[in-house]
Amino acid sequence: MISNGDSISLAVSIPDTCTRTTITFDDAEIDYADTKGRYQFSSYWYPSHGTVTISSWDKTALKIAGKFSGVIYNPAGDDSTSITGQFNISYK
Repeated sequence: MISNGDSISLAVSIPDTCTRTTITFDDAEIDYADTKGRYQFSSYWYPSHGTVTISSWDKTALKIAGKFSGVIYNPAGDDSTSITGQFNISYK
């Protein structure tokens, strides 16, 4: 969720139908961008690679925790950034 005044955004998208605990960027998507539109990176663009590892997922209470790491690229594929992080959130 992007709030007023945020300078960057990071989104981790995982299909609700996923049953695995380790998901490659082929099935999960990581998006990283600044809110002024100066840069944008996504695991959607080739040759991005990495994984999202789910440590807990309560689909009834809508809570998920895990970590991610990999390399994501810009739309042109000529710039990349390494990402590593963790999450423990409620979602809608």
